[in-house]
Amino acid sequence: MTTEMNSSARALRTLAFLESRVNHSGAADRLEVFMPLITESLRKFSGFTFVLNDIASEAHKDHGLKLPQNVIAVLLDRLCRRGHLQKNGDGSFRFGDKPIRYQEHTAEKQDFIEAQKTLLLSMKNYAASLDIIVTENEVANLLYEYIDTHFSDLTLRNISTMPVNEKAQYHWIHRYVLEMEQSSTPEFDTMIRLIQGVGVYDAAIFTGFAEEEPSLKNLHVFFDTPILCDALGMGSKEDKDLAIEAIQLIQDSGAICRVLEQTVQEAESILCAIRSSWNDISKMVMPGSYGDHLRKQGASASFVYELEQLFESKLETDLKLSIVPSAKREAAYTADEAELAKMLSQGKTASDSYRVRHDVDSVANVLTLRRGITAKTINSAKAIFVVKPGLTLKNTTTWWKTTEERTDICPMISITNLANYAWLSGSRKTTKCLLQRKLAVSTCVTSLQPTAHIWEEFVEQLKRLVNRDDLSLETAQTLIRSANFSSCLASFEESNTEISSEGDVRAILDQTRRSIVLEDTQKERIAVNERIRLLEKRAQSSDAKAECEKNRRASAERNAEMEKEVARQEQARSSRKQSEQMRLISNRVHTIFRVAYLALGAIGLGVLFALWTTGFFNLSQGISLSEILAVPCAIAAVGSIATSIRNSTSILEKKAIKWLTMPSDSDDIIFEPMA
Repeated sequence: MTTEMNSSARALRTLAFLESRVNHSGAADRLEVFMPLITESLRKFSGFTFVLNDIASEAHKDHGLKLPQNVIAVLLDRLCRRGHLQKNGDGSFRFGDKPIRYQEHTAEKQDFIEAQKTLLLSMKNYAASLDIIVTENEVANLLYEYIDTHFSDLTLRNISTMPVNEKAQYHWIHRYVLEMEQSSTPEFDTMIRLIQGVGVYDAAIFTGFAEEEPSLKNLHVFFDTPILCDALGMGSKEDKDLAIEAIQLIQDSGAICRVLEQTVQEAESILCAIRSSWNDISKMVMPGSYGDHLRKQGASASFVYELEQLFESKLETDLKLSIVPSAKREAAYTADEAELAKMLSQGKTASDSYRVRHDVDSVANVLTLRRGITAKTINSAKAIFVVKPGLTLKNTTTWWKTTEERTDICPMISITNLANYAWLSGSRKTTKCLLQRKLAVSTCVTSLQPTAHIWEEFVEQLKRLVNRDDLSLETAQTLIRSANFSSCLASFEESNTEISSEGDVRAILDQTRRSIVLEDTQKERIAVNERIRLLEKRAQSSDAKAECEKNRRASAERNAEMEKEVARQEQARSSRKQSEQMRLISNRVHTIFRVAYLALGAIGLGVLFALWTTGFFNLSQGISLSEILAVPCAIAAVGSIATSIRNSTSILEKKAIKWLTMPSDSDDIIFEPMA
């Protein structure tokens, strides 16, 4: 993936655009995601005749990426079949009768630009915090180089063997990515979009991608030993997550995933070697090795032995992988094995001979299953051996292309490339995945490990100190096996290309001691803060209980007051009701007795009238003295009788009122006043 430095920003936007087309368009045809890049470049040739190289040149100029010739050719042929273009006899193209519908994607592009600006500004500020002064354009160029170096064309890349001077310039970016991942920031999501865009681009240059419908169905996939060890947790957590995600993606795409018996035997021999040297204090364990990771995970020799015994069953139960024997070797199909073994032995010692033999046998197994076919596409490859990126893959690819002079698919492939191809296979089940996210984290963690070269120099100088009794072997092993040593050695390597003296070893060990003390202090401080927090929580709990009891009592008092107030109101209501009833009864009794008085008066008047009419009072004969006196006496008698009746009725009235107002079984009686 090559590009001019001044087109880095455009290339980054194009990568983000490709990721968006794959993840959000949901198109099953992954080659079609490149069509907008081609149609946008075609605008400049409206009304003119052009050739394929013209489009390739304009696409590179517009988008910062060089698209493969076969991809451009396939997309132009599609436009011809759709009637948008016509192909001339000399191989050139002209516009057809059917106009091309250009898609602007303006809003999409603006989102990319804003997200990219935020990422670059964040990286610039992070670099400034480390006293690294870079401009925004320099950050864009460095970011593109970083993505190109670490995530593009993984078939031939090996980060762990990258030259120190080339590796050191990206250290601060590795740390930035890890910090952003831990904080789950939008900048990390933007970085992942770029890495996914690289995956889409790399798939386009993969052999056969443009000529076929991407699929891994019925492809026999054989996994190498390090992949299995990572997936079962012998390596770092990041490597384990990446291995499991990649295996699951490949399985979901329909591939037939298997493990050779010889691969299982090699893994068991690695575990046996780790177990046998577990308690050997003279054995220096390199940081980042399986033995180092197992020790840091708190494993014991018995745990390693158990893993060794259960390795085969864990592959079948945990990873759902079938274990099969190698195909019977047939010399007619296995190519030049001697030359392959020679190339794989480069940079390895005699102790790695079994490893070399295993890789040669695994390649021979794939070629035997292919039975001499030319695998132009992944669909027709039948079988493939999957390994981690590194020298083994690079040397095998070189042997395949140069010694064998083959142009079809190599029998060995990187697991990240195959998993990326599975991601792009069009399966709805694998459209959304965490492959690139886990790849980014794993790559950064791996890149921050010390190299084998610096480790060998360190061990050489350390042995001199131990042999002179300037440093005890027990102390040295304690520091080397600590979790802090690897980062201290890697930190030294960032600013020093080599360990040239025993003083460098002492400086690294002293730095390891200080980091251990600092870490212990921080842990103790965290523990103290945690205890303080718990005590405060308990105190707050006690205070809360007291406050709760206080509130309960206050609530009870308020409830009692409310009950009393309700009782007072009820009593007042009852008194008012009783008073109203007495008033109504009194009015009714008074009315009755007034009627009685009127009746008595009427009777008295009637008696007088009767006496008058009967001649009792005979005025013609004159009025005698007795008659004159009889009238007032009668009136006085009537008054006396009325007074007696009034007094007696007053007593009766009070008794009647008292009787009528006595409590009854019903409080609902309502006395209506008389009209």
